[in-house]
Amino acid sequence: MKQILLSLVVIVVVGSLAAAGTYAGFSDTETSQGNYFETGSLDLQLGDTLPYPGGTWPYKPDEDYGQDPDGDSVLATWDYHLGYPGGMESGDWLESLVKLRNVGNIEATSLDISCHNENTAPPGGSLDKDTKMIIVELIYFNSSITPVNLLTDPDPQKRVQDMDDDGQITLHDWELDPIVGLPPPPIGTEAAVRMTVLFHPNAGNDYQGCSTMMTLFFGLMQ
Repeated sequence: MKQILLSLVVIVVVGSLAAAGTYAGFSDTETSQGNYFETGSLDLQLGDTLPYPGGTWPYKPDEDYGQDPDGDSVLATWDYHLGYPGGMESGDWLESLVKLRNVGNIEATSLDISCHNENTAPPGGSLDKDTKMIIVELIYFNSSITPVNLLTDPDPQKRVQDMDDDGQITLHDWELDPIVGLPPPPIGTEAAVRMTVLFHPNAGNDYQGCSTMMTLFFGLMQ
């Protein structure tokens, strides 16, 4: 019996030594370092020009690219103050231009432009002045394509349509029908949007003292 137990002890000890040898040998560990994954960026900057009529022609620079301290946007591209200090009258118009460039490091596949309007009016005034701001010219310039007329392009996604069927294309129509899918400016090149807006010649007395604050949103998409 003692011999059997002794044999079992020997077997256990030998097995333990064999197991220990499996994990206690030499080893060499190396690493793969410096693996870094960074996402590319779309970075759209805007610049603009002084509106006409404003005493100067042709276009003169206003805010340059990325000049806005809060980002890459611009202010007051179509500003009545320069052409009509006392306010616009029926038949008055403003023309100006927004410049665009992608300063990111990846190409975009689409440029979308939408419009948002805020109308204000004195008591008794009309709160739909944007329906009287007629877009008589809206052109997209891109160095890689021929200019796109955003009022007449055959692709309905790339033009503003007469959404309220009043026979005019207005800022109100643009708010309801954003422009989608324009070819974006390639990295390192410029694009621009030129627009002329006419205050309806027959706007009427209901629009005295009324105003429209228009904001355009330019979005690079991929």
